[in-house]
Amino acid sequence: PGGRGPRPSGPRRLPATLSHRELGRILSSVPHARLGIRKVVHAGKHFPVYRVATAWRDGYVDVSTARGGGAARRWDPLAQALDDASRRDFTFNSMLYALSLRGNRLVGELLDPYGGVRDLERRTIRCVGDAEARLREDPLRALRALRTKSERKGFRIDAATYRAVRRLGPDLLPGVPSD
Repeated sequence: PGGRGPRPSGPRRLPATLSHRELGRILSSVPHARLGIRKVVHAGKHFPVYRVATAWRDGYVDVSTARGGGAARRWDPLAQALDDASRRDFTFNSMLYALSLRGNRLVGELLDPYGGVRDLERRTIRCVGDAEARLREDPLRALRALRTKSERKGFRIDAATYRAVRRLGPDLLPGVPSD
């Protein structure tokens, strides 16, 4: 259920943290045709995000760097990435992709510390960790859960997340800016 802690799968080391500008330069310089990238667009009003349109998936893949401000204080890219994942809204948004160069090839491995792949397979919208804590951090998460459910056919909201939305929504949502 909602309180599971990180269970990293994949590599134990991640590349050094990149700035948003450096990430943009990397996304612009990779061989788009070979990787199936159709388009890279800067997006995100409040958080720096790139939206990547690919030939192998409908819609976009959102790519961002780890956010600062969490508990990881020492320079440890894996700890920083897992700390960032622990503060994401939903499990499917907490998945990380570790990129590295092997020779002249760019390779990646999926890190899924909160079961995002399983939740996507089960078409479940579930908060990372304590649902009430996630919603108090950002009341818009309650609206995002409801919007995601209505936009994605067959998706359901996890019981603990739904209870938190119903319980906290009336108190939190009036303070959300209308924009």
